[in-house]
Amino acid sequence: MSALSITLNINLTLADGELQVTSADVVGPTGGVAVVATATEATDPMSPSLKALLARAPRVHVIRYTRFLERCVEQVEAQLAPPESGDRAYVNINPPAGVRGARLAALTLSSGRLAFHGMAPERAGDWSHAEVVNINGEPTYVRIYLHDDEHVEQAMEMLAHELENRQ
Repeated sequence: MSALSITLNINLTLADGELQVTSADVVGPTGGVAVVATATEATDPMSPSLKALLARAPRVHVIRYTRFLERCVEQVEAQLAPPESGDRAYVNINPPAGVRGARLAALTLSSGRLAFHGMAPERAGDWSHAEVVNINGEPTYVRIYLHDDEHVEQAMEMLAHELENRQ
């Protein structure tokens, strides 16, 4: 009986506190190489400009904010964009292509505040961590802070709600 020998080569990098597979290949009994996986920039929902913005967030929150923004892309097909109005540390969370309306929400990276300027303030009561922001005594918009996983889950529900109202 002969033994089958296979070699698996995996290249890993540590980026922004997360371990990522940059490439992997298998060398089989004939010595040939078959590529199994290659990580590319095309599969990364974060553009270099968004990564630069995230670097301005408090280090303790960068991973939570990054994962939240990745979920926005994966779960509601949101389009992420830096602000067009100058050098400000927030991320616009826009609806998917073909969905009407302006941004769904904006994440302020210094505080973790997710602001829903288009949400009716009376809807804030639907989520225990959401708050109504009053300006000059008038309810103006709804916000939630991404303090922990429970807050993030509610923020994802709020985004899904906003998107449903536009379709």
